[in-house]
Amino acid sequence: MKLVQALVFATGSSYRQGVAHGLTAGHLAAENLKRFWAGLSCNGYQKKDIIRQALKNEDILKDHTLEEISGIAAGANLSYEELLAFNLYHGLVLPEECTVMMAVGSASASGSTVFAKNSDKIGDESLVGDRFYRNKEINVILFSEAKDGGRIVGVSAAGSTGLKMGLNDKGIAAGTNISRTVELAQRKVNITQLRAVDRAQLIRDGLEYNTALDAVSYVAKKVAENPMATPGNVEFAEARVAYIMEGSYDRVALKRVEDDVDSRSN
Repeated sequence: MKLVQALVFATGSSYRQGVAHGLTAGHLAAENLKRFWAGLSCNGYQKKDIIRQALKNEDILKDHTLEEISGIAAGANLSYEELLAFNLYHGLVLPEECTVMMAVGSASASGSTVFAKNSDKIGDESLVGDRFYRNKEINVILFSEAKDGGRIVGVSAAGSTGLKMGLNDKGIAAGTNISRTVELAQRKVNITQLRAVDRAQLIRDGLEYNTALDAVSYVAKKVAENPMATPGNVEFAEARVAYIMEGSYDRVALKRVEDDVDSRSN
């Protein structure tokens, strides 16, 4: 089973980057949308209600992110409104059930940080039944170069502007994962009343910064303004230091990791 189905090279304005994404991986984005809407339908949601809520929450995303989504829609010949909803809420339907691990600074053999994230996607090509790989998100590798020259590379769901794991040209690595907390099991989220930020988009935005501290500070501020839809973690690491942000429905915690090993798992 291929965990990554396409390589997307996107440069220039946010809209142009989106168009490149749509042209290259539009057919994969369409498949992800099918899975997204099927998952929501199974939980009793109507597409029109989700789209209405997504349009109300457009302002959660940066203007250039909305431009990129618009570009993906144009390049892939898909609905902007559906892609907007997918970018805002796909983490609720297909959460990033992974483990992030790091050896920071002198804790590694080289003296420089080692940062990794696994994938908990299950199955192989022989497993085609319910909840196996044909019902998983399709990933792409996204190479992004902004107009100012800033470069980011990472793993993204086709059709998404966010990243599941990424690296920028300043040497900052980032990852995310859901947290299977007690409150996650106890609380049922109503998407049609939800105003929340997506972890994948948070690390994409964070990787626009020059240091891991600036990145995690930005993310913590965003989560304080609009909590995450599900409890989870966001990690940023650079050569000598890393930061782990743990977030839930009503609280945020930060940890600085220096010359030590650490990890977070679902």
